[in-house]
Amino acid sequence: MSGHSKWETIKRKKGATDAARAKEFTKVSRMITVAAQSGGGDPNMNPALALAVAKAKSINMPNDNISRAIKRGTGEANSGARMEEVSYEAYGPGNVAFIIDCTTDNKNRTVSDLRSTIEKNGGRFAETGSVSWQFKQIGSILLEFESSGEALEKAKQKWGQKDELHKIKKDELDNFQLDIFDLPGIIDVIVDDNGIEIKCEYSELNNVRKYIESKKIIISEAGLVKQSNSLIEIDESIHQKVDKFIEVIEELDDVQEIWSNLK
Repeated sequence: MSGHSKWETIKRKKGATDAARAKEFTKVSRMITVAAQSGGGDPNMNPALALAVAKAKSINMPNDNISRAIKRGTGEANSGARMEEVSYEAYGPGNVAFIIDCTTDNKNRTVSDLRSTIEKNGGRFAETGSVSWQFKQIGSILLEFESSGEALEKAKQKWGQKDELHKIKKDELDNFQLDIFDLPGIIDVIVDDNGIEIKCEYSELNNVRKYIESKKIIISEAGLVKQSNSLIEIDESIHQKVDKFIEVIEELDDVQEIWSNLK
């Protein structure tokens, strides 16, 4: 199997402080609200909402927070200005290309904050389409290998899942991969020491997610990925600048996800 795995990003986010966790709650809450605005408040009828709720559960967001975010989206709760999803394109240090996805109730504020931060950290805004043509939207599902019993119990408590659900075991891997590749829209399956990333056509993401859940396997994360068609390599000295560039942009309240063509 080939390709770049999301597990390094996930491991970095697991070490978040309480302040960072609160920020993550805010970002995912906005994701839920936008999904409910566009497709209704029933996750069974709204695949985007189902994925956003799954993301919320993966970071231990309380059910009350999830419910409030859905009600803001459906109009059942007074939410003030309507939230919008917007994407911006930029180049960072080393001419690394970026797509920056935001959720905002004020696009003027968002673009002003983002432009200022990008330019102060060695980057520049790009014209619409000059970066995005390099990327393809696909679905990504992460499955974590079962390790200790304690880790498994924590995962079940986090998701409110029953005893018959489990993290995937390494001795299940061969048969699981054969079954997965029989599903429509599968692009790749990447395996490393932490677990498995399944990449699929975005239109098939919800169907693949449901199939895995039908096998009683715990999903660590599922959602949209914007994958570059051509990855670039840079020197270590530039890599440190890029890491800092990403870090300061992630701190902006309106930023949801950052995608790059960095290998």
